[in-house]
Amino acid sequence: METLPLSHSSTYAARGLRFQRERNLIRRYRESFANDSKRSIWDQFASRSAHCGSNDDGRQGLDLSRMSLMQASQIQYELVYLEFPRTFSHSLELGFIQTLAFPYPAKILNDTHQISGLDASPKRIVDTSVIMENIYNFPPDYLRFQTAISRINYIHSRYKGIKNQDMLYTLAVFACNPWHHIDKDEWRQLSVLEVAAMGTFWMNIGQCLRIDMSCIKGMAITHATPLNNGREDIAVYSSTNIPDWGDGFDFMLDLRAYMRWHEQEHAEYSDDVGALVSSSFKIGTRYIPTSLLKRIATDIVVSEFHERWLQPMGLSPPNVWTSRLFRAFTCFRRLYLRYIALPRPSFWSTERTSSLADPQTGRFHQKRYPILPFYVRPSTWNRYGPSSWSSWLFSGTPLPGDDGGKYRPEGYSLEEIGPEKLEGKGKQWMEENRQWCNEKIGASACPFAGMMKE
Repeated sequence: METLPLSHSSTYAARGLRFQRERNLIRRYRESFANDSKRSIWDQFASRSAHCGSNDDGRQGLDLSRMSLMQASQIQYELVYLEFPRTFSHSLELGFIQTLAFPYPAKILNDTHQISGLDASPKRIVDTSVIMENIYNFPPDYLRFQTAISRINYIHSRYKGIKNQDMLYTLAVFACNPWHHIDKDEWRQLSVLEVAAMGTFWMNIGQCLRIDMSCIKGMAITHATPLNNGREDIAVYSSTNIPDWGDGFDFMLDLRAYMRWHEQEHAEYSDDVGALVSSSFKIGTRYIPTSLLKRIATDIVVSEFHERWLQPMGLSPPNVWTSRLFRAFTCFRRLYLRYIALPRPSFWSTERTSSLADPQTGRFHQKRYPILPFYVRPSTWNRYGPSSWSSWLFSGTPLPGDDGGKYRPEGYSLEEIGPEKLEGKGKQWMEENRQWCNEKIGASACPFAGMMKE
C-alpha cells in the first residue's frame, strides 16, 4: 500500500498535502544551510552561469554541485520508503530481468547456476534485495552501508570475467530505472533536485565499486535519440564546457543515455539469456495457483517492458486486453494517489530490513518478503498476521519458519550474503575494503563541488 486512503469529503485536503514533501524539500535544506552559514540556500546554491549557462532548466537557479552525499542519501531515502515505495521496488525487479538479456553476463550466471535453479534464483534475488536495503536504508558513513558495498566488491572480485561495461550498465539500471518508471507511472514526476540527489548518490556508489564512469561523459549530447528523451536532455544538460559533471542531474542524463545505448548495442537473445529469463518468470509465478492466472501475471509483467525487449529476452507479445486493462489500472492508481490519497507519514516507512540486530545472535532480519520468506523471523505476527496469510492464501507461498531452516529464519549477516560457496568468506578482505570505502566517502562529501573546482 502506497498511502493512507481518504474519504471523498477530504479530497481537497489530500490535494493540498500531496505535494507537501516535495515543497518541504527545498525549505528543509534552506534551513539546514542557514545553520552553517549566514548565506541563504539561494546564495549557496548560487547560479552556475559561469560554468553552465541558462538557469531555465528545472534547477531553479540552484547550484546542485554543492549537494553533499549525506543530503543526497536522505533525499533518496524519502523517495524509496515514503514517496514512491512500490514503484521504486518494482522498477528494480524489472531491472533485474533486464540485466539478464545480455549474452556474456548471462553465460557467467548460467555457468555458476546462481539464477538457473528454482531454489538458487529466489535466494539470489533476496540477497540482492538485502544488500540494496542496507545501501538505501543507512547513511553512507554507517557501518552497514559500507559493509554492504564491500560485500559487493568481494563477490565481484571472485568472478574475474566481469567487464566494466556490464558493471556500469547494472549501476545505470539501479539508478535510472526508478526514475523512468516513476515519471511514467506515478502520480508526479521527479524534480530536478531529486534526480540530482540520485545522481550524486549513485556516482559515489560507482566510485566505491571501482567502476570507470569517465566513458559516459557527454553521452546525453552525443547519443541523444528520441528514446533517450534526446531533445529534452540537450536543452537541460549543463556540463558541455567542463571536463567533468557539473552536478548529479547531468550525471544522470549521461548515465541514462549510456543505459539506452548499451541496451541497443548489446541486448541480444542467446540460449543462456532465454534460460535465465524463463527461470525468472517461473520463479515469479511459481506459487500462482492456475495456469490461466500464471499467464495473466506473465502478460502484465511483459507489458511493462518496451517492445524492444521482447526479441532479446525471447518473450512473446502480451495479450492485448490484459495489457490495456493493466494500463487502465495504472492510470486509475495514478489519479487516485494524486487527488484522493494522503501522503505516507514518516512512521509508516516501508523499510524491509531491521535496524537493530538480534541481541542473541547479532543477525538482522527482513520485515517483508516479495517471494519467499528468506531471513524473516518466524514470530507469531510474521507467521499468522494478515500479510503472510493473504500471501499464502492467494499464491501459496511458504510462511516464515516453514521447511525448517531452509529460508534462514535465524536472519542474515552481511558477511555471509551471496552464493553458498562464498558464505562466511572474505571477512578480512571486506574489512580492508570497507575502510577504503570509508575514506572514499569522506573525501567526496560534496563530490561535484570538487569537480567544479578542478
